[in-house]
Amino acid sequence: MNPSYDDIRPVILAGGLGMRLRPRTEYLPKPMLPVDGRPILWYVLNNLKKYNLKVPIVSLDYKAEIIKSFFSLENIEFQVLPERTMIETMLEICEKDNSRAFLGFSSDVLIPPIAIKEILNDYSKINQNCVLFANLPKPGHKKWEFIVKEKRLQQIIIKETNTHFERVILLLKKDDLERVRLFLGQDITEQTIPNNFKPYNSGWILIMKVLIELGINIHARIVDIPVWNINTPNDFYYADSFVRSNLL
Repeated sequence: MNPSYDDIRPVILAGGLGMRLRPRTEYLPKPMLPVDGRPILWYVLNNLKKYNLKVPIVSLDYKAEIIKSFFSLENIEFQVLPERTMIETMLEICEKDNSRAFLGFSSDVLIPPIAIKEILNDYSKINQNCVLFANLPKPGHKKWEFIVKEKRLQQIIIKETNTHFERVILLLKKDDLERVRLFLGQDITEQTIPNNFKPYNSGWILIMKVLIELGINIHARIVDIPVWNINTPNDFYYADSFVRSNLL
């Protein structure tokens, strides 16, 4: 029997506009775009069923009713949070939920279930914020370089060129997310984020950057777990074969 992680709430951010995937996302929200005949979001949710976690929360905004209708028979809590930044969405969910920790996903990153197992094992051993980074075989879409020493995230650096790293999955403690809220204040928008943090966008990267600033430990590992990020139309070319090999 799998161990129980009934104090951990999965949170999947699925409210983006998917502008880089237009015109496809004029008709379907990005999480509903098909890969090998199933919506991208289906793979994220299916992976979670292998573990004894709390009911996942899926945050929605753009074309929310399409997603809610498709997954209406699934055991999911949907929260429609319009016009929030990613970090505001995450912190608002944290404030309303009594879970001790939150397993954070983006709905456009395809990862195998072993990634969930790895980060849950890390968390159960050390009871700290945890993150896994994938070492990509070639430069990806992002310019982040994650400095990891002695299994701790030391710093995040913005490079001039795309790097070989991809954030895979995070597990964040509620009390530390509350400290992020105190640091950034209420109603976080791209305008209210402090200037020295603006280059780190308004999502998962910003959360980690603030935790580093506050001196809060983030247990980190760079792993050779395959990931596939759906950001541009070209990313669909090999997505079908990726899920057949790694997710099904």
